[in-house]
This record gives sequence, structure tokens and C-alpha cells, in this order.
Amino acid sequence: MTPRLSRRRFLPLAASALAGCSKASPTKVLNVYLWAEYLPDDVVRDFEKEAACRLQVDTYNSNEEMITKAATGSSGYDLVCPSQYAVAQMASQNLLAPLDPTALPNRKHLDPRFLSLRADPDNKFAVPYLGASTGIGYHKPALPNPPQRWADLFNPTFLAPLKGKLSILDDAREAAAIALMALGLPPNSSNPDDITKAAQLLTSQKPFVACYDSESFEDKLASGICLAVHGYAGDFVAVMKDNPQITFTLPAEGSVFNMDCFCLLAESRNQPLAHRFLDFILRPEIAARISSATGYPNANAAATPLIPESLRNHPCFQIPPADKLVMLEDCGPDTRALYSKAWESVKLA
Repeated sequence: MTPRLSRRRFLPLAASALAGCSKASPTKVLNVYLWAEYLPDDVVRDFEKEAACRLQVDTYNSNEEMITKAATGSSGYDLVCPSQYAVAQMASQNLLAPLDPTALPNRKHLDPRFLSLRADPDNKFAVPYLGASTGIGYHKPALPNPPQRWADLFNPTFLAPLKGKLSILDDAREAAAIALMALGLPPNSSNPDDITKAAQLLTSQKPFVACYDSESFEDKLASGICLAVHGYAGDFVAVMKDNPQITFTLPAEGSVFNMDCFCLLAESRNQPLAHRFLDFILRPEIAARISSATGYPNANAAATPLIPESLRNHPCFQIPPADKLVMLEDCGPDTRALYSKAWESVKLA
């Protein structure tokens, strides 16, 4: 199956091609593996021109897919873009090379909130890049009493008008997190009983669910196939522009916020060029162009004033306040297996 790869969608008028744009054949090639449509082609071209190289970009659907390939040690990639919790997992598997801070002078522009993450407390392996909140997108006419909490998505009375019109992210950790929050339990719980309760709640929700979708949920919302969807905030920017009857909310219990980070693979043979690319995208003006094209907030504090005000003020562009911000954490192999098994049980129910 070849998925649409729409988690990371460019906004209208942004360029859409991703990689290998240069017609020249430079000898230096930097191989990058990241989320689809997460790097504008004009930024790719500018770096290729400046560094006299070719930037080869390939894409993946999930952290798990990327880690599986990187774990071979012969993936051929130099840079990858895991979410913050996956950084710790990859570091524990010795898949990452430490970064050279002297080669990244533009790191000074990063927002302190996204430095010294629990997954990378010494800022050894990760360059925070773009962030993605998860929330609820919905058709306002279909829900005169709009969702305010994750718990609403598990309430049969609330869900009645949405039967067969609800989409939930097809992701074990994301789905479990909203169920755990709805239950008042820690979204990063490693307690097997908590994970079982989350799976039971998700199973009780299943009669109302049209699909589990991490790839095209916003298209299903735009077309009316679904009337409410659990999804990544940035993907709703374009559909809300096209249809003012669609809106987005961050539920009261909190929102999962994933900070995707660039990391250097231990297998990379192009470490100087990789550092040059990382320092390039850390320039405030480049970071602002990336956010403006993708619709996702970035970790570069100096870039914020350079982003159009209309996007900075958009509800989908907001980073949740500290007391409502939930960052998923690496839970270790045993607990990862519990989450995966629980999610499979929900989908097979």
C-alpha cells in the first residue's frame, strides 16, 4: 500500500515537490529521512545552491517505520526527524551520533522551552524542529454543543450524532493518551492496568468510529465523510481556510504536543554537511519560511516575529500552555509492547 502521507501538508501556495530539485549532479549528497511534506522545496533548493550539494529527501509515516529502517545500521540516511520521545529510544539503541555544538552557532535561536528535553537532557543528539499539537477538528453545524474535553469523544450521548463519522489517529501512543487523559490517568503511564483501562475505553468508543487514520483525516473532515476527527493541528489550517464551518479545539484535559527533532544517525558519512544543513535551517528567516509553508510552529524563538501574523494567531498554530502541554516520553521496550498490544486489541475488537 502506498499511503497519501498527508500528516505534514503544505499550505496553499506553498511549493509541493520535496527532494532532488537541482538538475545539477553535485558529488556531495545529503540523505534526509523525515515526515512527508515537512521541508519546503524552495528551502531545499536554497541549501543545495549554497552548499553545492544535492539534498535527497525520503519520507515516512511513523516513528516506528523510521526507527526500523535506521536500526539496520545501513539505511543510507544521514539525518532523521523523530518525535521527542523517539529520540531517547534511538539514543538507547546507539543509533544516533552526538552533535558538535561548535558547528551549530544558530542553535542560540532555539526556544529554551524545547531545550534539555527529557528525551535529550544534555542537548546531545537533537535539534528541535517543528511541533505538532493534537486536538479535535469538527464541523460546527453537526455539533451545536462543541467538544470541550477528550472525555466527550468517549461519551455515548455526545457521540450519538457522530456515529460512523468519527476518526481517531491510528497511533498506539496518541490514541492511548487521549483515553488516559479522559480517564484522569497519566498519559505516559507505564502501569499495565492503566493501559488496559485505556484500551477498554477505546474499545467502547469503537461503534462510533468510522476509521483510525493518521494520513488523511483532514480530507475526510473536509469532504464530510467524518464530522469530528482527532488529528494534528497543522493539518487543519488549510481545510479551515477553505471551509469556515470547520474549526479546531485543544481539549481541556491537555494536548499531546510532539516536538519533532532532527538527529544525526551514527551511520552517517556526511557529518560536516549534515551539521551545515542543521545550522542552515536554524537561521530565523529559514525557520520562519518552513513554518509558513507547513503550518506548524517551530522551536526557533527568533523566527516567530517573521511568521505572518495571520498564521501566528491561528488556533492550530498555538502551542498549549505549560499546564496543558503533554509530551509523550519513551516508556521502554516492555511498556512499548504493552501499548502496541493494547492498540491491536482495540482495532481487532
